Amino acid sequence: GGPPMALLLQHQDANKLRGNLSAFFVFSSILSLLVLMGMGLFTMKHFWLTVPLIPAAMLGYWVAIRSVNYLSKEWMRRISLVLCLVSGSSAIWQGLS
Repeated sequence: GGPPMALLLQHQDANKLRGNLSAFFVFSSILSLLVLMGMGLFTMKHFWLTVPLIPAAMLGYWVAIRSVNYLSKEWMRRISLVLCLVSGSSAIWQGLS
């Protein structure tokens, strides 16, 4: 859901884009986890597989806070579009193989 939201929000300033995408990801992640738990598809194994990723998420948040003042609206838009291109191309590539 991230790339379509990034495309939808691409004309917002950097702070609003980052904040809105963060809110979207928090909501959609919690909803996905609740659905997976309800279906019995989320186990403690999955939980322990995600724990090592927490420092990377915290580092990303820290970098975002420090860099948002240095990136213009246009650069944030370009970065978002490049990430959409990469994720879309990856999804197509995986679908073909």
